[in-house]
Amino acid sequence: MLHIKARCQDTKKVIEVDGVREDVQRGELVVVSSEKGEELVEVLGYSKEGLSSRATFLRRAMEEDKRKAQGNEGRAKEFHQLCKRKIREYNLDMKLLKTYIPLDGSKVFFYYTAEQRVDFRALVRDLAKSLKKRIEMRQIGVRDAVQMMGWLGNCGNDACCAKFAEKNGFRLCARYTPPEPSPVSLQIYRTLRKALVLFSLRAGKLFDKGNPTRCGDFYMLRRKGI
Repeated sequence: MLHIKARCQDTKKVIEVDGVREDVQRGELVVVSSEKGEELVEVLGYSKEGLSSRATFLRRAMEEDKRKAQGNEGRAKEFHQLCKRKIREYNLDMKLLKTYIPLDGSKVFFYYTAEQRVDFRALVRDLAKSLKKRIEMRQIGVRDAVQMMGWLGNCGNDACCAKFAEKNGFRLCARYTPPEPSPVSLQIYRTLRKALVLFSLRAGKLFDKGNPTRCGDFYMLRRKGI
């Protein structure tokens, strides 16, 4: 039996899928059994090292599975809006990020962020009564939120480090730290600074420790022929 790495549809986390008895291709959707129930995951490739998050292979995704997943996605959007209204009604200090219904529809997962612990017991009872489903509220950290919702650079496109991670079979996950930016020569910096002043950008931010020179700035220079 083979082991593959796959990406979850809800959290975008990479998990290991065992029990694979047939060849699958990168980008293909398969049905697995996980702690959330039956769900669709996207194949990233064969696994060479073990991961802590695991699921069991069930089958290749069929058209019926894909239609069911699409229907669940539509229902999840409705449930998401309902939950947001309930959060306001109960005046809870939490931010709802995503609502997810696995393939078997056995549960509804609500992912949220909060600075402090939230007592959402009344909210869960209300949602369970309204939706007639088992409810799970899952608090996630900032890094997981970035991974789940995506990350855009200042240029408005996907962050380059996220693209690098994607190309190499994983996305911004807990075990991945974006590489440090390469040093910039003084000549390049002077050219870049002049360009930034011309474009009315705050050149001083290049000195900020948390805001190194961006690849988007160099892209802008190339587009302007500088």
